[in-house]
Amino acid sequence: MKKMIFDFIFFNQNYCYVCKDEKTENLICSSCLERLDFIDGNFLVDNNRVYYPLFYNNYIKEIIREFKFHKKTYLVKPLAAILFKYISQKEELKDIDYVSFIPMEQRALFDRGFNQAQLLANELADLLDVEVISLIEKNKKTREQNKVSLTQRKENIKNSFRPIDDCNIDGKTILLIDDLVTTGNTLREASQTILINNKVNIKFLTITSSRIGEDDD
Repeated sequence: MKKMIFDFIFFNQNYCYVCKDEKTENLICSSCLERLDFIDGNFLVDNNRVYYPLFYNNYIKEIIREFKFHKKTYLVKPLAAILFKYISQKEELKDIDYVSFIPMEQRALFDRGFNQAQLLANELADLLDVEVISLIEKNKKTREQNKVSLTQRKENIKNSFRPIDDCNIDGKTILLIDDLVTTGNTLREASQTILINNKVNIKFLTITSSRIGEDDD
């Protein structure tokens, strides 16, 4: 019952999913769209390229913070819609066979209650009409990457994933999802682990990258 009331208040009256102030026929109102800085962002992580559609300004930073740390999981819908539109305009991201995601360590998942990357993957896969597949598990607790220095991040995430056996996806193209990328070390470690048991083509997609962005106000 509470969920039904919650959904009715916030979603069924055509209010913006982000600000919840303006009525709109879309998931995001024009005012919120104007505060987002759309780009064609990408950089190489080893031999793979990570793509992201938004500049890391203070507005998207706050949206991601609310999504991840304040349990506003309904924000997955507009965020996934942004990723879907970006993919539809990006030749390099077409012909995806499966969507996968960066997993969380079990205790961290229990504490947060959800994996934001998995929620994004589920929502995006529905839009793309492809399956979500779990390819790796996180087998050790690590510090949050944004809590350690750039030079420590590679060591922090090293050997933190293990492959899931018997996926039978050789020759397929995998879209690996995370919410945010900075150095790319997490994506690198995850993809190297996936490739232990699978001969696949991996493409990376995140919402934004904090490599270059605005300082906090």
